[in-house]
Amino acid sequence: MKTSLRCFLILSILMVLNACGSGETSYTLVITPVPEEGGTVTPAEGEYESGRLVEIAATPSEHWVFDGWEGDYQGTDNPAQITMESDMDIAAIFIKRDYPLTIQIEGEGSVTERVVQEKTTDYPQGTVVELTAEPDDNWLFSHWEGGLTGDDNPAQITIEGNTEVTAVFELVEHPFIVNIEGQGTVEADGEEITETTSFTHGSEIELVAIADEGWAFSEWTGDLESTEDTVQVTIDGPKEVTATFLRTFTLTTISVPEEGGEIEPEAGDYIRDTSFQVEAVANPGWRFVEWRGDFSGTTNPFNLTMNGHKTLEAHFERRQYDLELNTRGNGRIEPFLQSGNQVDTGDEDVLRYEFGAEVELVAIPTSEWSFVGWDGDISGNQNPIVVTMDDDITLTAIFTIFDGGTGEEGDPYQVATLSQLSEIRNNLDSHFILTSDIDASATSTEEFEPIGTEQEGFSGVFDGDGFEISNLTISNPTQNNKGLFANIEEQGLLRNVTLTNVDITGDDFAGGLAGRNNGTIENAAVSGSVSGTTFLGGIVGLNTGTITRSYASVDVNGGSSAGGIVGWNRDEGEVSESYSTGDISGQDRLGGLVGRNEGSASVFRSYALGDVTSSQMIPGRIGGLIGTSTSTGIISETYAAGEVSGPGLGLDHGGLAGSNTTEIENSYWDTEATGQSDGVGDGTDEGVTGLTTDEMTGPDAEDNMTGFDWDDIWIVNSDPAGYPILWWQVE
Repeated sequence: MKTSLRCFLILSILMVLNACGSGETSYTLVITPVPEEGGTVTPAEGEYESGRLVEIAATPSEHWVFDGWEGDYQGTDNPAQITMESDMDIAAIFIKRDYPLTIQIEGEGSVTERVVQEKTTDYPQGTVVELTAEPDDNWLFSHWEGGLTGDDNPAQITIEGNTEVTAVFELVEHPFIVNIEGQGTVEADGEEITETTSFTHGSEIELVAIADEGWAFSEWTGDLESTEDTVQVTIDGPKEVTATFLRTFTLTTISVPEEGGEIEPEAGDYIRDTSFQVEAVANPGWRFVEWRGDFSGTTNPFNLTMNGHKTLEAHFERRQYDLELNTRGNGRIEPFLQSGNQVDTGDEDVLRYEFGAEVELVAIPTSEWSFVGWDGDISGNQNPIVVTMDDDITLTAIFTIFDGGTGEEGDPYQVATLSQLSEIRNNLDSHFILTSDIDASATSTEEFEPIGTEQEGFSGVFDGDGFEISNLTISNPTQNNKGLFANIEEQGLLRNVTLTNVDITGDDFAGGLAGRNNGTIENAAVSGSVSGTTFLGGIVGLNTGTITRSYASVDVNGGSSAGGIVGWNRDEGEVSESYSTGDISGQDRLGGLVGRNEGSASVFRSYALGDVTSSQMIPGRIGGLIGTSTSTGIISETYAAGEVSGPGLGLDHGGLAGSNTTEIENSYWDTEATGQSDGVGDGTDEGVTGLTTDEMTGPDAEDNMTGFDWDDIWIVNSDPAGYPILWWQVE
């Protein structure tokens, strides 16, 4: 009955399928599972070109077994391939699996079943089933276990009862071929391999190329490309690799001495005929001298070709360094070699040592001096010190005669003695402060040279701090630039300096405080005498800088250009809020405050009370305040009240100025005290007013000298017979 039903279903399906037509160049394929619940087919249907090869497959449902193909294709292969040469109707026949067979899989694969002979109604067992083991990719069928043994595939089994069969699959082993070029061996996971071996698919192996002595591994080629001698390889198919070894030669390097330096590259084995650069690299304090061995000469670096074993010697020697020792002040430095070697230079003044030598230096001051510290490549005040010669070294030992200080702005040298005062000349750009009065009487018998020179003046700061320097004598009538300082540079500053009873004698440019001033003088006071030929002043001989809030009670005697404060006020020189009470005598260009005023120099808020006397028979240009002024600057808020006299005709004698072309404003002269009826002997007198002694003294001065600033600059003298004074005089 089951067979008749199956034949009926097949014939019915085929009759329906045959009703479909086909084209001339393509054919229709229809595949039907029978029964439908028995499984699925691939493809179910489709149009294909004539001659097209098509793969068909049947997949049974659970508890069903594919039995074979019927219709326009017949057979049991599954999958199967057909050629489309006509329309095709095919049925995939499935039968119910009602025999007790269990199939197990070991490894990766599958088993298909096909009933070869069904059991009869007379026997409950006896179904013959054909089993086909189908391994997955990279697996192989090995054998059957359980109810079926052996390695036949396919294999048939007769089901006589509950039966269990295991299909055992094993991974494919791929051939692995190793070739060697040169001399060396190859190990896989620690075991040497030669020529051909095999490894299971998917396994990971470690390959190591081991070069023989005198050879070096170069590279892997073939199915493996690398220059690393140890590599990891995954076995995913047949492989063939080649390990290439190249001949090597040994490079031996020697540094002489060892501590002198090193050779790059390092010693070792290098591939034959390889060329590379070799360099001798000296360590600090050493220098390369020459190559010896398989290369000689002084070329460094050089190119080396490894065409054989090579030995290279790089010779080094210690560098030599000079030690330059200087002193500032009075003292000396004694060197003592502690370790290393000194080099004989043939010159005892040149100290030269090999690298690394240690030298102890002892700074030894002379009498009355003390060591301050080191300057140069090493600083500090440790004494003695040990220097290590790792470079040229220049050191200066600083000695001081001063009581203290470093000469810096916040820590000036402390000056308390005449010898310390004289030592300023060796520190012209430093800072100084007086710490006590200094009696310079010794200079009357011991020559005192002015501090600095015309070419190199004082550029530091000197602060008298309220102390006095007394009885300073400088006497050299044939030399210029005489005074406590010969020259004050533009950066120089003198403040709060008091000189009493000075006796200064020179030729040109002489002053109690300085021969020349290009800097700043403030709050200075000088008394005594100054004499010379020309450009003589109670404070400075020539002024192109600034003098403010200063006074002089200095008798000045000379030929020409002499003044109580400044002999020659020139360029942009300025005198302000200053006064003079000393007498001036000479021949021409004589003034109670300034002898000669030129350039763009100016005089502000200043006065002179000293007498001005000319000994010249031909009229000299003399004035109570200024001898002669041709400046383009200004003269403002000034007065003069000293006698102006001379044997000449007096044509260039004036109560304020002997001759003048400079603008003058708010200035006065005492017509009685000066003995002059004209404020200016020759030239412009606008801005100059003559007053009597009574009008210029006491309280009346404020009423009559109306051009003065009585609020901030001037004050009436407390002495009823006194002339006005500057506010700073009573502050």
